[in-house]
Amino acid sequence: MEDYGKFLEEAQQAVLLEEKLRGQETDLKAQTEERQKELAAEEQSLKDSIDRTVTSRRKELAANFDDEIAEERAALRRAQSKKERAKHIGKQERIAAESAPIEEEMAETGRRLRELFRKQQVPGIFRSKLYYALYWPQHFGEWLQILLFVALLFVALPCGIYFLALPDSLRHIPALVLIYIADIVLIGGIYTVIGTQSKLRYLETLKEGRRMRNEIAEKGRELRRVKRSIQRDKSDEPYNLGDFDNEIAAAEQRLEATQQKKAEALRIFDAETADKIAEELRGEAATRINQKKSEYEVAQHALTEVGKERQAAALRLAERYEPMLGKEFMTAEKIAALKDIMENGTVTNLAEAIARYRDRQES
Repeated sequence: MEDYGKFLEEAQQAVLLEEKLRGQETDLKAQTEERQKELAAEEQSLKDSIDRTVTSRRKELAANFDDEIAEERAALRRAQSKKERAKHIGKQERIAAESAPIEEEMAETGRRLRELFRKQQVPGIFRSKLYYALYWPQHFGEWLQILLFVALLFVALPCGIYFLALPDSLRHIPALVLIYIADIVLIGGIYTVIGTQSKLRYLETLKEGRRMRNEIAEKGRELRRVKRSIQRDKSDEPYNLGDFDNEIAAAEQRLEATQQKKAEALRIFDAETADKIAEELRGEAATRINQKKSEYEVAQHALTEVGKERQAAALRLAERYEPMLGKEFMTAEKIAALKDIMENGTVTNLAEAIARYRDRQES
């Protein structure tokens, strides 16, 4: 009985030791995980700080060059704008110079036309553009004027009278027909009378006026051709813009040089400066990271040692005590119950004590 009591006492102490070591292992595992998280957080914070600082410094560097590049581009636009203004002024002066003889010829023809009608005592209305468009049309624009005249006097006027001047009670088809007949008779009659009388009385003068009008129209077309030709001319040669070209070239060279400086500065930053910034930040964080790493390593070492002890204690239980007691009784409480049964003297061996324990549990 004394041997059984000693055996159960040792078994109980071994179980308690294994439980204690298991608890320590659990605590150390949690502690190790916490230290690992703290170390990872510190390392991630360093990485984020490096990324954030490098990105910020790179943006600041690029922004400084971008401001300078923006100024150079603005200077280039100003130089180009000055050239365009000078070219525009040059074109206007060229147009004025090349148009002057044609305009003078048109003005002279106009003076001869007025003098002809004055000498022949022909009313000035018969030398107007409208008269020749209505009675002597020869050009596309004059035919358009006739169409507009017909539309206004033979379409718009009758419709306006019918829809706007007549009351609702008089708006019917016969009334519209009468309005059209009256309009045609009245307007057509006036048109015919003016045309007939003017040609009977001033035919030769009107013919000469038509010829002069054609001459003025031809000069007008020539004038427009000259203006279009000058406006479409892409050459800068006639306008002495060499100084502006030199200014633009210098501005373009400054812009290109600044852009190249930016590219080179960013290349050096990416290749060298970013690493230096990262190294500085790592140096600043080294103390904190090393401390966290040391704390993690200490916790990891303690966990390893306790783990070894717990495994050894568990192995002792499995080899020495579990074969005799069974896995069911590998707890301090059940071993204590078996000790109590053995100490009462009612059993002679462990098997009987285990049987007695089970009987008590069932009853």
